[in-house]
Amino acid sequence: MRQVAWRDFYHQVLAARPATSVADYRPRRDRWRRDDEAFAAWRDGRTGYPIVDAGMRQLAAEGWMHNRARLIVGSFLTKTLYLDWRLGAQHFLDLLVDGDVVNNQMNWQWVARHAPLVDLTEATERFRAARGH
Repeated sequence: MRQVAWRDFYHQVLAARPATSVADYRPRRDRWRRDDEAFAAWRDGRTGYPIVDAGMRQLAAEGWMHNRARLIVGSFLTKTLYLDWRLGAQHFLDLLVDGDVVNNQMNWQWVARHAPLVDLTEATERFRAARGH
C-alpha cells in the first residue's frame, strides 16, 4: 500500500512541478563527476561488484529489475560513483519494459537524495487527528 501512496504522491508532485522530471526537486548543489568509463562499466554490468553487475545485466537482458536491485544500483551510481542521477534515469527509461517517467525520475531523485521527503505516518496521524479519529 505504501508504494501506491508514493506512486500517487509522485504523480501529484510532477503535475505541480513538471520541471522535476529533469531538474532536482531539492537542489543540493551536487557537483557530479563526469566519468564516461565508470558510467559505461555501471551500464554494462562490469563494475566488479557482483550484486550491482547482476542487476544491470538483468535490466539489459529482461528490461526489468526488482525494486531492491534498483535501489542498490541507483545508490551505487549516485553515492559510490558520484555520477548524476539523470544518467541512470535515462538509461532505465531506455530499457525498462515497465518504465514510467514519473516514478522513474522521482525514484532516481529519492535515491540521490533530491526528492521530496515526506513522513507518511506522521501525515496520516495529523489527518486522522484533524478528522477526530
